[in-house]
Amino acid sequence: MKRKIILLTGFIIIAVLAGLAGRALAMPTAPTVPTTISYQGYLTTSSGQPLNETVSLRFRLYGAASGGSPLWEETYTGIAISKGYFSVQLGSLVPLTPDLFSLPTRYLEVGVKRTGMPDFENLPRQALSSAPYAMQAAAVPWSGIRDMPPGFADGLDGVDYQGVVVVAKSGGDFDTITAALNSIASPDADNRFLVYVAPGTYIEQVTMIPFVDIQGSGEGTTTILWHGGPDIYSSTVDGADNAQLRNLSVESDGSGKTYATAIYSHDSNPEFLHVSALAHRAATLNTAIFIINGAPRILDVSAAALDGGTGTCDGIQSINSNLFATNSSVQAFSCATAYGIENGGASPRLNGIQVLAKSNDPAAGIATGVRNLLNTSAELSDMRIEAYGGHTVTGIENNYSNPVLSNIYVKVVTGTDSIGINNTYAELKINNLILQVEGTTKATGIYNLQSTLTLAGVNATVMGATSNIGLDNEGGSAATLQNSSLVAKGGSAGVGVNNFGTLVVIDNSRVAADAFGVAGTGDAFINNSQITGDSNTIYLITGATGSVNIAGSMLSGGPTNVEAGSINCVNVTDETYLNSYTGSGTGNCPP
Repeated sequence: MKRKIILLTGFIIIAVLAGLAGRALAMPTAPTVPTTISYQGYLTTSSGQPLNETVSLRFRLYGAASGGSPLWEETYTGIAISKGYFSVQLGSLVPLTPDLFSLPTRYLEVGVKRTGMPDFENLPRQALSSAPYAMQAAAVPWSGIRDMPPGFADGLDGVDYQGVVVVAKSGGDFDTITAALNSIASPDADNRFLVYVAPGTYIEQVTMIPFVDIQGSGEGTTTILWHGGPDIYSSTVDGADNAQLRNLSVESDGSGKTYATAIYSHDSNPEFLHVSALAHRAATLNTAIFIINGAPRILDVSAAALDGGTGTCDGIQSINSNLFATNSSVQAFSCATAYGIENGGASPRLNGIQVLAKSNDPAAGIATGVRNLLNTSAELSDMRIEAYGGHTVTGIENNYSNPVLSNIYVKVVTGTDSIGINNTYAELKINNLILQVEGTTKATGIYNLQSTLTLAGVNATVMGATSNIGLDNEGGSAATLQNSSLVAKGGSAGVGVNNFGTLVVIDNSRVAADAFGVAGTGDAFINNSQITGDSNTIYLITGATGSVNIAGSMLSGGPTNVEAGSINCVNVTDETYLNSYTGSGTGNCPP
């Protein structure tokens, strides 16, 4: 039988690098806009096995969904595919130019050529997301920017500082930042000041004031350091409204202390740009950035909380805050409990963030990449989230929250109980997700309890544990799976969809597992999909009250097994295209 290549999921992420956002003193220079696009995908055979080999990949850009001549093309040879995953930088061989995206419709075609194949096998074209069109910005002249805010039209940076105060170890106006801030009288929107901090380490606690920006000489060159304290509010830097902190490092060394907090913001809207925030060595809690209320902005920031021993590390903790964060990295590791980002309430927006959470306690530790708690309406996009170590390891936790996720990569490994996305009393939408979950005792791709879940363009692989479950839909939950793939394999029990909730809808998708394709007691509607289960394709267990309705789909592997409830099929076949029923309950489906 011919083994076709299937590209289950591929999505595009691009980060447009910008200069200082209207804050530098010098004349602005045009930022260099990247001419490459990061493309990540996942390849399997038609039987669902991920590729582990070296292939050639050809990428073509078209102006239509079918037909026509390519507008751009490049070919890669010797691309190593590991567990189905690959990543390339489009445009690294043949440059991508702004004129390629001058029209609103562009489609990308991927061709795959395996060893021994005479030619490339072309996969269906994909409509490009809006991100590549950002490259057109490289061709926009300063005079062509529309709706330019006041202060920018002269080509300068948009900030008219009334004074600059220099802090330096020697030769400056002051030798501490606090003294410099105290010297500024009555700053306001029309009377802004800049405190420039020369290279060196300044051991002090700094409380920012409105309309005064603090600029260092670079991350790692200028450092503000303090030594933790008795509570989480004992921070090194405290933010303020209408004030920016940029181009420096902030450190809280909690050696011998209970708490270490690098940056704290309460009821204010500061902006942090090109800042490294480090909190470490405190016994109870290390927090790189701690936010309560307000709407701070975090741009190009590195936040790390680490070396907490048996305590807790938080990269970013945001409570009732409409935080906006982009193009940043957040880490929490070498602690028993490690949380990358915690959102509690309000509507934070996170874009282009890399998150790592790693527990140092494999027996009882907890590691969670992102937590959305207490009515959080978070927007997460273009993110990579990884969680390791610990007993309970989770990529994204949603508890009483309503987040929207798009273009997300989640990797969870080495946990005794590993969960990719954990939903409890939540309502969320997920679009374009690559999910890789590995565990030892139990591994679950998505856990859904008393929650409503909509999935589109999801590619989840769950493996390595004794029990592996793609989607675990429990009490009172409803889940919709569209244009997606769930694979659960390995161990003694693999279940594609475990449905003990209210309803599961599977549309134009693939579900495959070593044991049961779809199992449980709840209602299910399956349309235009492929369900594979080596033991049973469909298994309605004793006590089931629901019905499984299947249309235009293929059931592959073991027979259907209906101990209770009912199963109904219309235009459903098995892998040999026969339509016969040998199940143990009431129904009319193929084996």
